[in-house]
Amino acid sequence: MTSLMHTLWVYVVALSFSVASTANHAQHKFYLSVSKLNYNQSEEAFQLVTRVFIDDLELALKTRYGVALGLDTEAEQKVLAQSTIDRYLNSMLSLRVNGLEVALDFVGYTYEADQVLLLVEFKRPDTSPVARVEFRNRLLTDVFDEQQNLVHLNVLTFKKSRVLSRELDTFTWELSHP
Repeated sequence: MTSLMHTLWVYVVALSFSVASTANHAQHKFYLSVSKLNYNQSEEAFQLVTRVFIDDLELALKTRYGVALGLDTEAEQKVLAQSTIDRYLNSMLSLRVNGLEVALDFVGYTYEADQVLLLVEFKRPDTSPVARVEFRNRLLTDVFDEQQNLVHLNVLTFKKSRVLSRELDTFTWELSHP
């Protein structure tokens, strides 16, 4: 697939996700998360916002941990939801910068229509220039074979996007500094 075709495909998938998010979730026929991973140089941290369908996340948590959290309902168990989502994210996401593992800090979550936005920060323990980023995203691939995770990575002036899946769950990027 040419680079231009790949880019067009990414935009079509992202647009489809936006359109589908306004429709009844029970009707969605594909499984997609969209993540933005931005490097905040002043805080020496990577900040991640990931969008997933609420019922997909609920099913993954119930399948893996045996708990029904009632996400985005009056019956939601907020403290249990926070700790369960944190546990799940720590098992499904990882970030390495310049070969060093960066700890995940689950900041919280919020809802938007039929999606949950997951907020995560990876605080770097060192201040060396970012030369290599390795991001692993296996969200929902343990539940849905066809799950795809679209990742947009922004580091300083560099921007890249990739679609990850069960078979290809890691995005590695060597940055070239001027």
